[in-house]
Amino acid sequence: MTWSKDANVDLKSRYRTALTNSAKTPDTSDELFAGPDLISLTNAYINSGFKVAFIGKEQSDWAYSYQDFITKPAFNDLDHAIIEYEKFDFAKAYYKSPYWQFFDAINALAHGKEAPRQTLLWTNLIKFVYRQYVKDNSAEKRTKSIVHVAGSEPFLELSKALFHAEMTASKPEACIFTTGPHLDVVLQRYYPGVVFVPLDLPVRAMARLEHPDLPKHSYRVYHPNYLSRDRKGRWDRVLAILAREMAHK
Repeated sequence: MTWSKDANVDLKSRYRTALTNSAKTPDTSDELFAGPDLISLTNAYINSGFKVAFIGKEQSDWAYSYQDFITKPAFNDLDHAIIEYEKFDFAKAYYKSPYWQFFDAINALAHGKEAPRQTLLWTNLIKFVYRQYVKDNSAEKRTKSIVHVAGSEPFLELSKALFHAEMTASKPEACIFTTGPHLDVVLQRYYPGVVFVPLDLPVRAMARLEHPDLPKHSYRVYHPNYLSRDRKGRWDRVLAILAREMAHK
Protein backbone atom coordinates (compact mmCIF):
# COMPACT_ATOMS: atom_id res chain seq x y z
CA MET A 1 0.00 0.00 0.00
CA THR A 2 1.19 3.52 -0.75
CA TRP A 3 0.71 6.15 1.91
CA SER A 4 0.34 9.70 0.65
CA LYS A 5 3.52 11.56 1.59
CA ASP A 6 2.33 15.12 0.88
CA ALA A 7 -1.10 14.67 2.45
CA ASN A 8 0.41 13.14 5.57
CA VAL A 9 2.93 15.96 6.00
CA ASP A 10 -0.03 18.32 6.13
CA LEU A 11 -1.98 16.03 8.45
CA LYS A 12 0.94 15.72 10.90
CA SER A 13 1.29 19.50 10.94
CA ARG A 14 -2.38 19.82 11.83
CA TYR A 15 -2.02 17.11 14.49
CA ARG A 16 0.83 19.05 16.10
CA THR A 17 -1.23 22.24 16.12
CA ALA A 18 -4.14 20.39 17.74
CA LEU A 19 -1.87 18.86 20.38
CA THR A 20 -0.31 22.24 21.14
CA ASN A 21 -3.42 24.40 21.11
CA SER A 22 -6.02 22.14 22.73
CA ALA A 23 -8.25 24.18 25.03
CA LYS A 24 -7.77 21.71 27.88
CA THR A 25 -4.59 19.71 28.48
CA PRO A 26 -5.09 16.12 29.68
CA ASP A 27 -3.27 14.90 32.77
CA THR A 28 -0.22 12.92 31.67
CA SER A 29 0.09 11.19 35.07
CA ASP A 30 -3.00 9.06 34.45
CA GLU A 31 -1.85 5.82 32.82
CA LEU A 32 -5.42 4.55 32.33
CA PHE A 33 -6.01 6.59 29.17
CA ALA A 34 -4.61 5.09 25.96
CA GLY A 35 -4.05 6.86 22.68
CA PRO A 36 -4.49 8.97 20.73
CA ASP A 37 -4.93 6.74 17.72
CA LEU A 38 -3.68 8.77 14.77
CA ILE A 39 -4.33 7.93 11.14
CA SER A 40 -2.43 7.97 7.87
CA LEU A 41 -3.89 8.95 4.50
CA THR A 42 -3.50 6.67 1.48
CA ASN A 43 -2.94 7.59 -2.14
CA ALA A 44 -5.99 5.52 -3.01
CA TYR A 45 -8.15 7.79 -0.87
CA ILE A 46 -6.51 11.03 -2.02
CA ASN A 47 -6.95 10.04 -5.68
CA SER A 48 -10.46 8.63 -5.35
CA GLY A 49 -13.12 10.35 -7.40
CA PHE A 50 -15.45 10.68 -4.43
CA LYS A 51 -13.73 10.94 -1.05
CA VAL A 52 -15.63 9.06 1.64
CA ALA A 53 -14.71 8.95 5.35
CA PHE A 54 -15.88 5.92 7.32
CA ILE A 55 -15.97 6.85 11.01
CA GLY A 56 -16.25 4.41 13.89
CA LYS A 57 -16.69 4.98 17.61
CA GLU A 58 -13.30 4.36 19.24
CA GLN A 59 -10.65 1.66 19.50
CA SER A 60 -11.15 -1.29 21.85
CA ASP A 61 -7.60 -0.67 23.12
CA TRP A 62 -4.48 0.93 21.76
CA ALA A 63 -0.75 0.21 21.65
CA TYR A 64 0.42 2.98 24.00
CA SER A 65 -0.83 5.07 26.88
CA TYR A 66 -1.31 8.81 26.62
CA GLN A 67 1.37 9.10 29.28
CA ASP A 68 3.86 7.35 27.00
CA PHE A 69 2.71 9.37 24.00
CA ILE A 70 3.52 12.64 25.75
CA THR A 71 6.60 11.70 27.75
CA LYS A 72 8.59 9.26 25.60
CA PRO A 73 10.93 10.84 23.00
CA ALA A 74 10.08 8.13 20.44
CA PHE A 75 6.71 9.81 19.90
CA ASN A 76 8.09 13.30 19.26
CA ASP A 77 7.72 13.15 15.45
CA LEU A 78 4.32 11.35 15.66
CA ASP A 79 5.53 8.61 13.27
CA HIS A 80 5.85 6.15 16.16
CA ALA A 81 2.15 6.65 16.84
CA ILE A 82 0.97 6.68 13.22
CA ILE A 83 2.81 3.45 12.40
CA GLU A 84 0.37 1.57 14.64
CA TYR A 85 -2.46 2.58 12.31
CA GLU A 86 -0.43 1.65 9.24
CA LYS A 87 0.50 -1.76 10.67
CA PHE A 88 -3.19 -2.57 11.24
CA ASP A 89 -3.57 -2.04 7.49
CA PHE A 90 -7.35 -1.68 7.32
CA ALA A 91 -8.02 -4.83 9.35
CA LYS A 92 -6.54 -7.47 7.08
CA ALA A 93 -7.31 -10.06 9.77
CA TYR A 94 -10.93 -8.96 10.36
CA TYR A 95 -12.66 -9.43 7.02
CA LYS A 96 -15.63 -11.31 8.51
CA SER A 97 -16.62 -8.97 11.35
CA PRO A 98 -19.86 -6.98 10.84
CA TYR A 99 -17.93 -3.73 11.14
CA TRP A 100 -15.60 -4.52 8.26
CA GLN A 101 -18.34 -6.11 6.19
CA PHE A 102 -20.24 -2.84 6.43
CA PHE A 103 -17.04 -0.95 5.62
CA ASP A 104 -16.67 -3.05 2.47
CA ALA A 105 -20.32 -2.44 1.56
CA ILE A 106 -19.87 1.34 1.82
CA ASN A 107 -16.68 1.14 -0.22
CA ALA A 108 -18.44 -0.88 -2.93
CA LEU A 109 -21.33 1.57 -2.92
CA ALA A 110 -18.99 4.54 -3.38
CA HIS A 111 -16.27 3.05 -5.57
CA GLY A 112 -17.33 -0.35 -6.87
CA LYS A 113 -16.73 -3.89 -5.63
CA GLU A 114 -13.15 -4.05 -6.88
CA ALA A 115 -11.95 -0.99 -4.97
CA PRO A 116 -9.43 -1.80 -2.21
CA ARG A 117 -10.33 -0.93 1.36
CA GLN A 118 -7.71 1.80 1.33
CA THR A 119 -9.93 3.84 -1.02
CA LEU A 120 -11.97 4.95 2.00
CA LEU A 121 -10.65 7.04 4.83
CA TRP A 122 -11.01 5.15 8.09
CA THR A 123 -10.89 6.83 11.47
CA ASN A 124 -12.68 6.97 14.83
CA LEU A 125 -14.71 9.73 16.40
CA ILE A 126 -13.04 9.37 19.81
CA LYS A 127 -9.26 9.15 19.78
CA PHE A 128 -8.70 7.73 23.28
CA VAL A 129 -9.82 4.71 25.32
CA TYR A 130 -9.92 4.10 29.05
CA ARG A 131 -8.11 0.98 30.23
CA GLN A 132 -10.45 -0.43 32.84
CA TYR A 133 -8.29 -3.55 33.16
CA VAL A 134 -5.33 -1.49 34.40
CA LYS A 135 -7.49 0.09 37.07
CA ASP A 136 -8.83 -3.29 38.18
CA ASN A 137 -5.46 -5.06 37.87
CA SER A 138 -7.20 -7.62 35.70
CA ALA A 139 -5.66 -9.93 33.10
CA GLU A 140 -8.79 -9.52 30.99
CA LYS A 141 -8.30 -6.51 28.74
CA ARG A 142 -11.47 -4.50 29.21
CA THR A 143 -11.81 -0.90 28.13
CA LYS A 144 -14.47 1.70 28.70
CA SER A 145 -15.64 4.59 26.57
CA ILE A 146 -14.13 7.80 27.89
CA VAL A 147 -17.56 9.42 27.49
CA HIS A 148 -18.53 7.62 30.70
CA VAL A 149 -15.32 8.25 32.67
CA ALA A 150 -14.95 10.97 35.27
CA GLY A 151 -12.11 13.35 34.44
CA SER A 152 -12.22 12.65 30.71
CA GLU A 153 -13.25 16.18 29.66
CA PRO A 154 -9.72 17.22 28.55
CA PHE A 155 -9.40 14.00 26.53
CA LEU A 156 -12.69 14.67 24.77
CA GLU A 157 -11.58 18.20 23.93
CA LEU A 158 -8.25 16.98 22.55
CA SER A 159 -10.05 14.22 20.68
CA LYS A 160 -12.26 16.87 19.08
CA ALA A 161 -9.22 18.90 17.99
CA LEU A 162 -7.48 15.83 16.53
CA PHE A 163 -10.61 14.70 14.70
CA HIS A 164 -11.09 18.14 13.17
CA ALA A 165 -7.44 18.09 12.09
CA GLU A 166 -8.13 14.85 10.21
CA MET A 167 -11.25 16.18 8.53
CA THR A 168 -9.55 19.43 7.48
CA ALA A 169 -6.54 17.61 6.04
CA SER A 170 -8.49 14.87 4.26
CA LYS A 171 -11.41 16.97 2.91
CA PRO A 172 -14.00 14.18 2.64
CA GLU A 173 -17.01 14.69 0.39
CA ALA A 174 -19.04 12.21 2.43
CA CYS A 175 -18.88 11.10 6.05
CA ILE A 176 -20.47 7.89 7.31
CA PHE A 177 -20.58 7.96 11.12
CA THR A 178 -21.21 4.40 12.34
CA THR A 179 -21.39 5.70 15.89
CA GLY A 180 -25.03 5.05 16.73
CA PRO A 181 -27.31 7.36 18.74
CA HIS A 182 -25.41 6.96 22.02
CA LEU A 183 -22.53 9.08 20.74
CA ASP A 184 -24.75 11.85 19.34
CA VAL A 185 -23.68 13.84 22.39
CA VAL A 186 -20.10 13.67 21.07
CA LEU A 187 -21.18 14.74 17.59
CA GLN A 188 -22.97 17.68 19.19
CA ARG A 189 -19.78 18.58 21.06
CA TYR A 190 -17.69 18.41 17.89
CA TYR A 191 -20.28 20.18 15.74
CA PRO A 192 -22.38 22.50 17.93
CA GLY A 193 -25.84 23.02 16.47
CA VAL A 194 -25.65 19.95 14.22
CA VAL A 195 -29.10 18.95 12.95
CA PHE A 196 -30.16 15.29 12.76
CA VAL A 197 -32.52 14.92 9.78
CA PRO A 198 -34.49 11.62 9.59
CA LEU A 199 -34.21 9.55 6.41
CA ASP A 200 -37.10 7.05 6.12
CA LEU A 201 -36.15 5.53 9.49
CA PRO A 202 -36.34 6.83 13.07
CA VAL A 203 -33.55 9.29 13.86
CA ARG A 204 -32.04 6.81 16.33
CA ALA A 205 -31.46 4.41 13.45
CA MET A 206 -30.26 6.82 10.79
CA ALA A 207 -30.00 10.54 10.15
CA ARG A 208 -28.45 12.98 7.74
CA LEU A 209 -26.22 15.43 9.60
CA GLU A 210 -26.46 19.09 8.64
CA HIS A 211 -23.73 21.47 9.78
CA PRO A 212 -21.60 24.09 7.98
CA ASP A 213 -18.39 22.18 8.80
CA LEU A 214 -19.66 18.82 7.51
CA PRO A 215 -19.92 17.78 3.86
CA LYS A 216 -23.33 17.60 2.20
CA HIS A 217 -23.29 13.80 2.42
CA SER A 218 -22.92 13.21 6.15
CA TYR A 219 -24.87 10.43 7.82
CA ARG A 220 -25.02 8.84 11.26
CA VAL A 221 -26.20 5.24 11.41
CA TYR A 222 -26.36 2.44 13.95
CA HIS A 223 -23.10 0.63 14.59
CA PRO A 224 -22.68 -2.30 12.15
CA ASN A 225 -22.78 -4.84 14.99
CA TYR A 226 -26.33 -3.73 15.73
CA LEU A 227 -27.29 -3.41 12.07
CA SER A 228 -26.19 -6.99 11.47
CA ARG A 229 -28.80 -8.36 13.89
CA ASP A 230 -31.47 -7.58 11.30
CA ARG A 231 -29.98 -7.84 7.82
CA LYS A 232 -33.17 -7.12 5.94
CA GLY A 233 -34.85 -4.59 8.19
CA ARG A 234 -31.77 -2.61 9.22
CA TRP A 235 -28.58 -3.46 7.32
CA ASP A 236 -30.00 -3.70 3.79
CA ARG A 237 -32.37 -0.80 4.31
CA VAL A 238 -29.67 1.56 5.59
CA LEU A 239 -27.43 0.67 2.65
CA ALA A 240 -30.30 1.22 0.21
CA ILE A 241 -30.99 4.67 1.67
CA LEU A 242 -27.31 5.60 1.54
CA ALA A 243 -27.09 4.43 -2.08
CA ARG A 244 -30.07 6.59 -2.97
CA GLU A 245 -28.76 9.65 -1.14
CA MET A 246 -25.17 9.41 -2.32
CA ALA A 247 -26.20 8.90 -5.94
CA HIS A 248 -26.85 12.65 -6.03
CA LYS A 249 -23.24 13.76 -5.70
